[in-house]
Amino acid sequence: MNSVRPPLAALALAGAATTAQQVALTQVLGWMHWHHFAYFVVAVALLGFGMAGTVLSLARERLLPAWAAWLPWLLLGAAVTMPVGVRLAQGPLLAVDLQLVFFSHAQAGRLAALCLLLLPPFFCAGLATGLVLTVWARQAGRCYAASLAGAGAGGLVGLALVATVAPPRLPATVALLALAAAASLWPRLGRSARIAVALVALVPCALLVAPGDLRPSQFKPISRALDLPGARVIAARTGVHGWVQVVVAPALRSAPALSLEFRGEIPPQDAVFVNGLPYGSLPSAASLATPDWLAFTTDAAVFATTRPRRVLLLENGPGGWAALAAAHGAEAVTVVEPNRALVRLLTSGGQSLAHEWVMPAVTVVTGSARAFLRRNEGEFDLIRFPSVGGLGGTAGLTAAGEQFLLTREGFADAWRRLAPGGVLAATAWMDFPERNPPRLLATFAEMLEAAGVPPRAHLAAVRGWATVTFLARREPWTEMEATALRAFCLEKSFDPLLLPGLNAGEREQFNMWRDPGFFPLVDALVDGDREEVYRSHAFSLRPATDDRPYFSQFMRPGSFSDLADAFGTRALPFFELGSLVVALTFGLLVVLAAAGIALPLARRGWCGPGKAGVLFYFGGLGAGFMLAEIGLILRAQAWLGSPVPAIAVVLTGLLVASGVGSLWSERLPANGRTARRAVILCAGLIVVLPALLAASGPAVGAWPVAAQATVLLVVIGALGGAMGMAFPLGLRRLEATAPEQVPWAWAVNGCVSVATPAGAVLLAMGAGGGMLFVAAAGAYALAWVGAGFSAPSGPARSRPFPAASSPSA
Repeated sequence: MNSVRPPLAALALAGAATTAQQVALTQVLGWMHWHHFAYFVVAVALLGFGMAGTVLSLARERLLPAWAAWLPWLLLGAAVTMPVGVRLAQGPLLAVDLQLVFFSHAQAGRLAALCLLLLPPFFCAGLATGLVLTVWARQAGRCYAASLAGAGAGGLVGLALVATVAPPRLPATVALLALAAAASLWPRLGRSARIAVALVALVPCALLVAPGDLRPSQFKPISRALDLPGARVIAARTGVHGWVQVVVAPALRSAPALSLEFRGEIPPQDAVFVNGLPYGSLPSAASLATPDWLAFTTDAAVFATTRPRRVLLLENGPGGWAALAAAHGAEAVTVVEPNRALVRLLTSGGQSLAHEWVMPAVTVVTGSARAFLRRNEGEFDLIRFPSVGGLGGTAGLTAAGEQFLLTREGFADAWRRLAPGGVLAATAWMDFPERNPPRLLATFAEMLEAAGVPPRAHLAAVRGWATVTFLARREPWTEMEATALRAFCLEKSFDPLLLPGLNAGEREQFNMWRDPGFFPLVDALVDGDREEVYRSHAFSLRPATDDRPYFSQFMRPGSFSDLADAFGTRALPFFELGSLVVALTFGLLVVLAAAGIALPLARRGWCGPGKAGVLFYFGGLGAGFMLAEIGLILRAQAWLGSPVPAIAVVLTGLLVASGVGSLWSERLPANGRTARRAVILCAGLIVVLPALLAASGPAVGAWPVAAQATVLLVVIGALGGAMGMAFPLGLRRLEATAPEQVPWAWAVNGCVSVATPAGAVLLAMGAGGGMLFVAAAGAYALAWVGAGFSAPSGPARSRPFPAASSPSA
C-alpha cells in the first residue's frame, strides 16, 4: 500500500471539497437562519481540521503505520457526512431557532448540535490531509501546495454551484468532489475495498436525487407566509445573492405603514423572498396604473414638493415604487438591483412577474448600488435608499451583517449624484428604544456636514404611526416647499419631524410617541453636540462607515447593565440578537479550541523542549492567517456587493497563492532564520497592502467588477504567497528535530484558527475592519517569537516510518 509518491490528487480534491462546502453552507445557513454566518462556517471547518490534528496527535502510533488504508475511508466519510449532517439538522429534534437560544437551554444545546453535525466532513478531510502532511512532512511544500491549490479552486466551484444549484441539493452536489478524492485512490484499493467503497458512495448520490426540503426558522417571514391558507411557491431561482422565491396566497397584501386616512382597497400581491426574508411584492399590472395605496405612506412626502424627472431606486426591491414615481411624472426611473437571479426570475420569460420593472419609463440595472453610484456620471432628481428596520423591530438579527450601502460614504456617493434641487430619501421603521431612526438621521447629518452644508437647512422628515422618512435636499428647503410638506402631513395624518420653522407642537398632532426624549435627541443629532450624544446614549448611534459597515449593530458592552435595569435581562436579546449569537459562538469555539490543544498535552505532558515555541509559532500563523482572511473578505464585499462572491474570491485567491508560496518554500532551508524572515514578510505585507487597498477604494470602486477582482487578486496573491511559506517551513523544521510534535502543531494551527473568525467579527464590529490587519500583524509577531525556539536543539531525529515518508524507500 505504500507509495513513493504522495497522493497529491486526493489532497487537491479534498481541499476543493472542503472549500466548496464552506461556500455552500454559507448559502444554506443564510436560508435556514437570518444571516449568512460566514464566520461560523469557516470556524466549523477549522474546528474539524483542528480536532483532526488533536486525534492525530493522540493516536499517532496507530494511524501513521496504516495511513494508506485510512485515507480512502476518511475521504468517503467526508463525502457521506456533507449532505447527511445538513439533513439531520433539519429534524424536529435537532433543528435550532437562533431567536430562542437565550431563552431555552434546549435551543442552546441545539446550536452546539448544529456545530457538531456540520463538523464531520471537515474532520474527515482534515484527518486525511493531516495524515499525508505528517507522513510526507519532508515534502510538506508540495503536499501543502496541492491541498491549498485544490482548496482555492474549490472556492470557484462552490461559487458556481451556489449560482446554479438550489440550496437543498448543494451539500450533496459538493459531496461529489469528496467522492472524486476517494476515487483517485482507486488503483491502490483491493477488490473487497473497492466494493465497499462503491456501496457507501451510494449514500450521497441518493441524497442528491432526493435531498428533501430545507427547514427555515419558524420565525422567518417565509415560514409565516407559507402558513397562510392556499399559500404556495410559484417561482424560484437560486443565485450568489441567495435563493429567490415568489409566494402566492389569497390573503397576501403589502401595506407599508399606510396612513389611517387611506380608505381604498389594497390589491393582492405576490410576495418576493430572498433567503426567506421579504424583499418586496408584485402588484398586478392593473393596480400599478394608479398605485394609490403607496401615496399614503411617508415615502410619498417627496412628491409633495417636487416632480422628479429622473429617479434612482437603490436596492429597493419590487413593490410599486417605480410605478409610483412614474405616476408622479418621472420620465426615467432607474432600478439598481444587485441580485441577478431576482431580476431574471421577475423579468424574463413570456410574462413578467414584476410588471413595474418592464414599464416603458423603467430601466433595471443589475449590479451593486455603491458601484453604480461611483461609475455613473448622470444626475438624478430623486434617489431612494432601501427602508431600514421592520414593523415592531427586528431583534437585531442583522447586527453582524455588512450593509455597505447604508454607510456614511454610501450616502456621500449618492449626494454627489443629485441634480440641482434633487432629494435623497430614506425611510426607517420606528423602533423602541429608538435605534434605526437616530442612526439614519446621524448618517444624513454627518454626510451633509462633510459636504459643507448645514444639516438643519437641508433636512426634512415626516413621521407616521410606524415609519419616518428623511429627505435631504441639494438646496435648502424653501418656505413654499415647507408649506407643501405641512399640507401633505395634514391630509395624510402624518407629523413633520424636521422642517424649517417647525414648532414643537407640530411634531405630535396625529401620532403620539411613547418617548418624549426622542425629539430632543433628534435636534441634538441635527445641529447639537453630536459627539456627546454618541458618548452618552445607551446605544451606539454613530453612523456606519465602510470600515465598520454594521448599520444594525447598536449594543455597546458598557450599556448592558443599564439596559437590563431599564428593560429586564430577558429583553436584552431582543435588542441585538445577532451580536449576542456571535459572542456566544465565539465563547463556544474558544472552549472547543482550548480543549483540542490541551488534550494531547494532558496525555503526553505539559512541559517539554520546544512546546511553547510550537504553540506561539503555529498558533500565531493560524490566528494571523484567519484575521487577514476575514479582513480581506470585508474589503472584497465592499467592492463586489455580496458576501458569497467575496468569500469565493478571497478564499480562492488566498489559498491558491498560499499553495504557490508553499511550493516555493521547498527551495528554502527549513531553519529558524528563514522562518523568522517569512513571518516578518507576512507581517509587513499585512500592514502595507490593506492600507493601500483602503486608500485606493474610492477610485477602484468605480471600476468594472473584473478590474476590481483583478486588483483584489493581486493584493491577495502577494499576501497569500508570503503566508503560504511560513507554515511548511515550520513543519519541515519540526519534522527534522521533533517529529512527534508535528501532529500537535497541526492541531494548534487548526484549533487557534477555529475561534479566530468569530473573534474577528467581534473586533470588526467594535473597532473596524482595519483593526483586523493590525491584529493579524500582531499574531505574526507572536509567530516570530515562537520561531526563535520552536524546536529543541540537537541533531535531527530519524522518523519512525521511513518507508512511507521517503520517496527513495
